[in-house]
Amino acid sequence: IIKVYFRPQRQQQHTEQFELVCGTTSLLIPLEAVLPASKLQMQSAIDFGSVPAKELALQLLPIKNVGDAPLRFSWKIEAPFSIEPIAGQLMPSQILSCEVRFEPQEAAAYHASAACSLDNGELLTVQINGLAKFPFLSLESSRIDLGEVVVGQTAEAYVRFGNHSPVAANFTLTLAGGSRDDVFSIQPSRCVASYRGSRLCIYIMSLVAQARVVHAVDC
Repeated sequence: IIKVYFRPQRQQQHTEQFELVCGTTSLLIPLEAVLPASKLQMQSAIDFGSVPAKELALQLLPIKNVGDAPLRFSWKIEAPFSIEPIAGQLMPSQILSCEVRFEPQEAAAYHASAACSLDNGELLTVQINGLAKFPFLSLESSRIDLGEVVVGQTAEAYVRFGNHSPVAANFTLTLAGGSRDDVFSIQPSRCVASYRGSRLCIYIMSLVAQARVVHAVDC
């Protein structure tokens, strides 16, 4: 039995051969050694499209170690984008879904390159784009008149909101006048108008009201 030892000094493929001599006959035996390598696989770009300003948008970025050695990684990216986890380790064949966050504070177009540094010396980048816009809501009517209501009875009214922006509008509804005894209620109180040209019907209900009750609603 002949023992062959291999002590690599660099991360590379190694080839060699040794000669076996027996009397007047020699035989060349080739030697080859390939070191375990790590390699990261991921998409090259993420596009958030149009999102509401001052709100958080999320997308997932799957990354996979397609090599045969463990791999450590770390991210660098500029605001208003961020990535979680910011660093970690992947075993061979392991997949991790990183969460890419986009939280713009102003209406503008945003572009960034997310740099992923690997412990094998590689540097990979992902191009991230997003367009932030402010929602624009309108009311079909600024007043709600429930008419004459008998005490102890219930009256209902509806008001319609329109969203004229290409991004979703998230908003809440509260009673502005500070009505007593909870005679007014609003359903729903948290709403989403999803896209330009959409119409959202808000349900307004009076549980107990006096004659000719008129009440303003803040949006």
